Amino acid sequence: MRKSTDGAYYRLAFKICADWTGAIAVPAILGALAGQWLDKRYGTEPKWLMVLLFIAFLSTGITITKKARRYKAEFETIAASEQKNKPDADL
Repeated sequence: MRKSTDGAYYRLAFKICADWTGAIAVPAILGALAGQWLDKRYGTEPKWLMVLLFIAFLSTGITITKKARRYKAEFETIAASEQKNKPDADL
């Protein structure tokens, strides 16, 4: 039998997956494209690509850390509500 909080856990998991995918992929792709464009424009290959990818990875790390803390709090809220709604086995 499924618990009523199972849906909340699944929604949180899918939300995290989608959010982190975007947080990882978007800065890397934008940094790579912008870096290649700048390198071609100024003839500095691969200087700008490396600089912008490094900045993208740093920003991704900071973003993921902040989101992980927020999602930890959401998970703890779901777990606390599950414990609160759990019937006592001692009765």
